[in-house]
Amino acid sequence: MATSRYQAIADTLRERIAAGTYPVGSRLPSIVELQREFDVPGLNTIRDAQQVLVREQLLRTEQGVGAFVIAQSSPTTDHRSLVASLKSARADLDRAIAYLEDQEGSS
Repeated sequence: MATSRYQAIADTLRERIAAGTYPVGSRLPSIVELQREFDVPGLNTIRDAQQVLVREQLLRTEQGVGAFVIAQSSPTTDHRSLVASLKSARADLDRAIAYLEDQEGSS
């Protein structure tokens, strides 16, 4: 299934926030600037992208003022990162156990 345009923009903005391009406390470029950058004609595409990040607790918006970064990573992102780390640790433990079992068997 194809990613919608606003979701693709949200993904790009999320990546920039995570990378520190837009640090916590900073204001995102204006909707008009983002429209130009992402080559989208309507305001709603950018607003929808921002709302994705608001729901993820990465941004807060103030009408007439702008969108501000309030966190560098969302709880969802942190959760995914934790799960990936745990899976990697489990794989490392499985390899260590297999090695030790092999050592026991060859003694």
